Amino acid sequence: MSIRINEIELIELDQAYLWVPKDVSLNITCLASESRPAVNVTVVINNGEETYEPPQRYVEHVTENVPTISTSVSLIYRPDRDVVTISCNAYGVSSKVYHFNVSLYTYVFPDLYMTFNGERVEKEHFVKAGTMLNVSCHADGAKPEAVLSLYLFSQKLAAVKGSTFNEHSTIITYPLVKRLEPETITCESIQHIPNVTNPNNSVTIILELSEESTRTTTPKNLVPSSSSGGVFSLLQWLSSTLALLCILSFFVCGYKIIIKLR
Repeated sequence: MSIRINEIELIELDQAYLWVPKDVSLNITCLASESRPAVNVTVVINNGEETYEPPQRYVEHVTENVPTISTSVSLIYRPDRDVVTISCNAYGVSSKVYHFNVSLYTYVFPDLYMTFNGERVEKEHFVKAGTMLNVSCHADGAKPEAVLSLYLFSQKLAAVKGSTFNEHSTIITYPLVKRLEPETITCESIQHIPNVTNPNNSVTIILELSEESTRTTTPKNLVPSSSSGGVFSLLQWLSSTLALLCILSFFVCGYKIIIKLR
């Protein structure tokens, strides 16, 4: 016998388990090959919790002038728990029952996101230069557990795994001091799922400096102080006094010259 789940076919000599997405409809086909006479095939879920008897499909074969019949049934099933057992049972004219069991382990990709200082961020985040950021990467609802990594551009950060209240959630954290240029921070999630081609996921946040950080300020030593203002006022008073003295000297000298001429 064999079981086909979506595009993956398992026969009795294969592994007796398969990873499938949770809460996603699966096309399950049970096949009893080349029996004589034809058998009746049923599908049993979780050791008898549910039993299905879909319409039987028969295909005739002739091997070395011996006619045989293959029987198959199909159904759509949506696994809603962590582990589901699928049994294909074939009943013939005798009392013997042929069966093939497969355990389905369900996986869930996580809700992957990042928080800066406890605030969830999306795509782009503005900060002041020199701000201390507590960068955390969260993978919520992952099954199996997600292995997380944080990257600053392409450099992997030595993030520390944090504690959670949910066995299907993972957090890693890294304290980051913002430099004076834009940064790209990426959180990557990897899950070990044997028969899934690409169980990796990632989210990237671009850090930008806020306008307040990049605004040019006037250096303090270029701003006139109160003491320099006092010196400037004194110079103005001295200039006025010297000018007045010059004028008085001019009149005195003129007066003396007139007296001598008389």
